[in-house]
Amino acid sequence: MGLLSLLFTKEIIIYFIIGIVVYLVLYFISKTIFRIIMFLSTLLLIIILIVGFFAINDAIKFSNSLKENEAIFILDYNNNYIAGLKYNFNNNNYEIIKEKNLLENYKKIVEEKKEINNTLFIMNYSYLEKQNLTIKENPGLPEFLLEKNKILSILKSKNALEDYAKLYYKNNPQVQVKKEDEFVNYFVKQMKEQGYTNTKLKSEIFSFSLAILMEQDQGFLFKAIKEKNVKIYPERMFIKILDYIPQKQFEKALQFSTEKINETTI
Repeated sequence: MGLLSLLFTKEIIIYFIIGIVVYLVLYFISKTIFRIIMFLSTLLLIIILIVGFFAINDAIKFSNSLKENEAIFILDYNNNYIAGLKYNFNNNNYEIIKEKNLLENYKKIVEEKKEINNTLFIMNYSYLEKQNLTIKENPGLPEFLLEKNKILSILKSKNALEDYAKLYYKNNPQVQVKKEDEFVNYFVKQMKEQGYTNTKLKSEIFSFSLAILMEQDQGFLFKAIKEKNVKIYPERMFIKILDYIPQKQFEKALQFSTEKINETTI
């Protein structure tokens, strides 16, 4: 019994020592992990604060830029800038872009990453294809052009004035006393005399489309930016952060901001 009790005692001591060692190892590991977690959390918090500071600062600069310079809204179809307008956020005035050369100049600026004081909002044509574009009140478009497929067909047309004239002819029986070709030539000539170009006509229709989208949803532009259907140039840091904001929180924040804007305008 004495030898057995001695072995039992030794086992207790051995297990006790093992237990102490295991405890100490786990303790120091947990302490180390805790410290690592605390360090990483603190580092992450600092990074978030720094990024947040620069993002807010960038957003303020962006806001000031929109107040000081006209924003340029451009429609991009297969990497071609086909329509656009200049918009002044201070007085809500806008100017239709009439010439293709100006759009091509903006495209060159973006491709070569040149500096520009204006902010470009470049919308993908495919985004318009997915939208409703239902017009509740006619903003000045002829009745025959109020259908989405007809709006889109003119926007992507290489000969917008001619195709517009053909649509007008087919939807207005009173002018069909003339042959189609004869009427189209006459109509296009009249529009050119009024200062219309293919680009000006597309830009007008594009501006109406933007007005429709704004009427349907005041926050459509930020949604389109987050969905990468609208690109901003020059690139903004605070816009990139939108990629990391969960959709649900983004929509809540957007709803809150639009409600506050509506309250101040009532």
